[in-house]
Amino acid sequence: MATIEHEPWEGPNYKEGGINGQRIAIVLHSHHGDNDANDYTLKTISDVISGRERYKDLNLIRDYFGFQDSADFWNRVVFFNYLPDCVGPDEQRYKYGTPDQIKRAKERFLRLLAKYRPQKVFVFSYQMWTQLPESREQGPSNKHGEIPGDGFWWCTYPADGQIATAFRLEHPDRAPKEPQTQAVRKILAIPVLR
Repeated sequence: MATIEHEPWEGPNYKEGGINGQRIAIVLHSHHGDNDANDYTLKTISDVISGRERYKDLNLIRDYFGFQDSADFWNRVVFFNYLPDCVGPDEQRYKYGTPDQIKRAKERFLRLLAKYRPQKVFVFSYQMWTQLPESREQGPSNKHGEIPGDGFWWCTYPADGQIATAFRLEHPDRAPKEPQTQAVRKILAIPVLR
């Protein structure tokens, strides 16, 4: 049986300006469901854009960035889940992932950063943050360093000749909307590392 790996969503306006002239990647933990397939993420975001489906967490993320129209937002970003395939059926949606999934996720994460070359990566999962691959540098941005801010945990990765800065944010299911919106605004205002 072939291994499933969800293909990331790349919006058609991602490379031509993205959001505020920045290439942005959105990363959540995982999909869940019974009918796993390589195009699971593509179908999910297509359904959100068309209005066939409404997912609270995806709509909240859109709102954090100041967008009301799903197509306008999702067509500007790259989106993928950290786990490369479904964590399990719907009743297992809160599972963490198997050791094999985590191993594959680490390899895939670095591969996707190199392929899509995002400048900023919004990781909406405290739990997943601890399982990211080893980074170039990391820290909370309220310490002395290149990245100003309000105590965001961040780390950097090489991304095919440039630097991708990843920021840790709470999952939308567990975060009050206004503080999360303010955090996204502050992160967007941080200069892109070169």
